Amino acid sequence: GSIECACLHNEHIWWHCRNKSEWRYSYCATCDIRMGTCHEIGDRPRFPCICHNSFCVISDYHLVKAKWPIRFISAQCTCRGKECVVMNRTALAEHCFCVSLSTAHPKCALIDSWEYRKCAHCIWNGECMRSDHLHYEHNCICLKDSLTSCYVVDELDEEDSSQRHVLRIRRDSKKLYEKILSRYDGLLAAYSMCTCPTNDTCTSLHGDLNGTICLCFFNKKNGHVWPCYPPDFWIERRCRTCSSLGDCVFSDGGGDLACVCAPIIRMCVRIDEAVRDTDDTFDSNVTVAGKSALRLADRIIKLWEISSTTEPPRIIKEQEQKEKAFGLKGMSDPIAIKAKASENLIFAVNNLNDTDKSSISYSKQEFITKCSFNGRQCSVETCVSIFLVV
Repeated sequence: GSIECACLHNEHIWWHCRNKSEWRYSYCATCDIRMGTCHEIGDRPRFPCICHNSFCVISDYHLVKAKWPIRFISAQCTCRGKECVVMNRTALAEHCFCVSLSTAHPKCALIDSWEYRKCAHCIWNGECMRSDHLHYEHNCICLKDSLTSCYVVDELDEEDSSQRHVLRIRRDSKKLYEKILSRYDGLLAAYSMCTCPTNDTCTSLHGDLNGTICLCFFNKKNGHVWPCYPPDFWIERRCRTCSSLGDCVFSDGGGDLACVCAPIIRMCVRIDEAVRDTDDTFDSNVTVAGKSALRLADRIIKLWEISSTTEPPRIIKEQEQKEKAFGLKGMSDPIAIKAKASENLIFAVNNLNDTDKSSISYSKQEFITKCSFNGRQCSVETCVSIFLVV
């Protein structure tokens, strides 16, 4: 049919399919986490949910807790525009989440006015600025359409949900490029801004939007963008075999798998079909079913979207975490880095027991190449003793 429907689904069946426009976002008072069903009626709406009439299912969410000195409060409030004030229970009161600061009145807004975002430039009381940069500093909850009303949070696991002053924030549905990123583990085709010194070679410009659009191979694991060529050097083809990493074998004959190739180097990567049955996630437990036509541009990610909105590739992120843990973040002088590394090594070795210290030390054969005493050759194993210097 031609109607776009939203359905409940699990690994085996789809049910309760209704017109997508008949579903609505809400916050429910109680939810069965195991079954995923919820009830709207109650004094304290705590769970993000999506409802069709009175039937509700739980939405995917972030469980967060504010960092000291901030506290989260669920309260009844009345709102005029974007300004909300805590009120005693009245017929006109609405449900709000409030951020309680030690030095000011609570900052209140309707529940769905808050969103989970990345932030930076936080001050001592936990107030931050929204950040769309790749190298964000903290996780925050922010008022929608506000650059400054952001408050730093810690994300918790569900077993910590019994703690006081925790908040459940609806998790955003994935954008198209995020879905493409999640399908393949390694190599992707990606549009980038480039500088092209010749007609057939281009170089990606990281973080620069003033260039020529080119098409590149993007290594998702390490963030490398290379090689790059003008878009007309690429052709859409059908490949015979592709790996789970996303790369495909270039062949002269056709195949069954949609791919895009750079014939100049005989390399291909997997892409989505141009026309396919869609099962886009409308919410965590509700899926939209229908058909959609995808242009080639819709099936290839844009690096300027990734660099401004998503987390860094895993290896880059792990490296940054290591630099921060070792006290090397922001250090560029080789002498200072070497001194800090030596200091870290001393502290690390001092925390080991004698057995571990011995296991990482030089063996006799590594440390002593020849043994001689009183003009005679001696045995390294029997004549040399080991002393552990702490």
